[in-house]
Amino acid sequence: MKSRRFRQALEEHAEALGFSMVGVAPPVSEHAVFYREWLDEGYHGEMSYLARPGAVSRRGALEETLAGVRSAIVVAHEYYQEDAPEAVGDPSLGVIARYARGADYHRVVKKKLLALARWLDTELGGVGARAYVDTGPILERELARRAGLGWFGRNTMLIHPRRGSYFFLG
Repeated sequence: MKSRRFRQALEEHAEALGFSMVGVAPPVSEHAVFYREWLDEGYHGEMSYLARPGAVSRRGALEETLAGVRSAIVVAHEYYQEDAPEAVGDPSLGVIARYARGADYHRVVKKKLLALARWLDTELGGVGARAYVDTGPILERELARRAGLGWFGRNTMLIHPRRGSYFFLG
């Protein structure tokens, strides 16, 4: 399939699955050095799994996670919800964050990613794929930026000019 036609088909299929954005990025990390420095400074706190040697090296080289990788397809799944109703006269009640109001996004987005991977394999044949929803050893925000899905805000979140930052990455 020709590149332009494939890109259009990919966008259409991703949209049909419920993804609001899709992009393709090279599997090379520009931020691996920064990530290692961040770990060396102890900014990961008690999240020791972030500093496991295997995970650190894989975050810098997708080739270690998926041999022969040539591209990373990155998607966005929006979760914007209207403002939550005020706590009913009880200031001790908290407001549930927008991203946490629906079903577990890890499962929702991963199911759609696996469907996208099956479609890719049908279209291209012999496609090896891994589906991650902030659970794997990849720097997904960097990949999303490089795929054209947005830019890094001062809060380190990925921001899209029209959609803001109310989306999950896969």
